[in-house]
Order: sequence, then C-alpha cells, then structure tokens
Amino acid sequence: MLGLDFNLSEQLVFYGSYHNNFWNKIIHIICVPGIMATVLLFLNYAPPLLNFELPVHIGNKHSIPTDNGMVVALVYSLYYMTMEPVAGLTWALSHGLLCAAAAHAARATVEGAWMYGIALHVLCWYLQIHPGHAVLEKRKPALLDSLAQAFAFAPLFVHMEVMFWCGYRPQLVAHIQQGVDANIAKMNLETGKRVCKKD
Repeated sequence: MLGLDFNLSEQLVFYGSYHNNFWNKIIHIICVPGIMATVLLFLNYAPPLLNFELPVHIGNKHSIPTDNGMVVALVYSLYYMTMEPVAGLTWALSHGLLCAAAAHAARATVEGAWMYGIALHVLCWYLQIHPGHAVLEKRKPALLDSLAQAFAFAPLFVHMEVMFWCGYRPQLVAHIQQGVDANIAKMNLETGKRVCKKD
C-alpha cells in the first residue's frame, strides 16, 4: 500500500494499474479537476488557515485575501514540483491556479455555491466509480487500496497522462506501462485464486 511519497515511478505504476482503460482515463481527466475544484470550494467555507492578502490588480482591487483553497492548491503544487518539476509546474499553472481561482470566485460571488459544488462533486465521483471503474476498467478504484495515495496523486496522474499523450518522456511511459502490465497480471491472478476458493 502506498501513501504520500515522492517516488514518481511507483506512484504512476500504482495508480496506472487501476486506470489502464482509455475511456476510464478520459473520465478521470475530466472529473478529477472537478473534484479538486469542489473540494477547494468546500474548504473555503472553513476559517482561513492563513491570514494575509495577495497583491493583485483586478478592477479597483489591489489585493485579495487568501483562502484555504489557495493554500491547499499551493501545497499540492509544491509537492508535485518536488516529484517532477516540469509536470508539477504545468499542473500548478493549468490546474492548481485555475481550480483555486474558480473556488475563490464561486465562494465570493455565487450564493449557495456549496450546493452546486456538492452536485458536481457527487456527479464526478459517480462517473468515475460506475462507468469508469465498474463498467470500463472492471477494477475497483485505487482509493480502496490506498486512500492517501489516491487523493494526493490523482490530480498529477491525469495531468501527466495528457502530457504523455503529447509525447512527454516516452521512455518513462514505456517503463511505467511495463510495471502496470505486471501489476494487472498479478491482480488478475489473485482475483482468479479468490474465485477458485469460492467455487
């Protein structure tokens, strides 16, 4: 069982073993950012972890107060940049920043934003678990084997899948796929043994 660690290859192999079907990957690429954004939104309803303002120029405003979503997005970004600088930085700019900004804007401007957030959050989980894992992947979600790893690494995994499709680090892709194939073969063998025992 993996938890919060900095071994990129192990994390990719573990998570990839539960997300090897192309269409399941597509579902996760769409839904994981939705889950991330809604979690940041929910956190923004709690008292702030840090209390300071960011210097920005938006209209007549020269600063905005930090919120919990910004802090958590920053922590994720630093964690990812430590594991893989290029992927971590591009995730921070394309996902972390946008999710934090969307959560901040929703909390500040939309009355009852948390209700819309719950609806989107539940929908994203449903799409991942039922069509994604039960129907397409035919394998349980990774979070059932490592909850911390799934929540910590899922956002970077789906981001790197897109990068891999664009040709990023092909040697790493080949190495990861070998590990994924070996893991899946091992899990299928263990599943077969359990079925035989039941029979």
